[in-house]
Amino acid sequence: MYYLLLYFICEKIDGKVIQFGYELEIKLLKNIFDKGYPILPVVLDSSFDSISLMKSLDDMKVPFCIHTKDNRKDRHCKSPKMPWKTWKSHYKNKTRYSVKLLKTEHQKRSRKTKYIQESFVYIKGRKSILKLIADYNKLTDFCHFAIYVTNDLKMSGGFLYELGRKRWLIEELFRKLKQKLSFGKLLCTGKVAADLSICLPFALIISLHLSPNE
Repeated sequence: MYYLLLYFICEKIDGKVIQFGYELEIKLLKNIFDKGYPILPVVLDSSFDSISLMKSLDDMKVPFCIHTKDNRKDRHCKSPKMPWKTWKSHYKNKTRYSVKLLKTEHQKRSRKTKYIQESFVYIKGRKSILKLIADYNKLTDFCHFAIYVTNDLKMSGGFLYELGRKRWLIEELFRKLKQKLSFGKLLCTGKVAADLSICLPFALIISLHLSPNE
């Protein structure tokens, strides 16, 4: 079980954002927990990859899985003498191990094998250490496909990867719903487009899951 947060429409006045996406997310999570729902891992898109968000989730003691940006810098220890590295240089010559992806409900064949590397790092602007994995499509690939980080240092690399993949599966669900509901091309923008492309399909799929016979 996990919470997945993908998109927010940020209110603006005179072109200035009133509340940023990460602030809305923290507000939403606090409302969820205040109503008695359990604290579960939060899975986030790279658009929510911010130090402020990580700090807020740390303060709430909420584990997270974030698809982090490719341009972040990292190092193994806090020492100022340790130079900052790029993801590519950090993972050079590190051991990779295979992860067999789980089948989705409608797949006949098992999903292909992925290869991941694990590490513990500090990223620029953050004091606390993170667990990090890089995933590759092939064992010999030079460039990673994605980087995921978590503040749960005991989380296995395989589980962290599966959490990261859940975001892709739900985005895939949105895309299929939009296509089947003829929402592929929208002549509107802003909140109306978000309602049509995200909110309405999500409400429909939840209704189908809760009341499949209606």
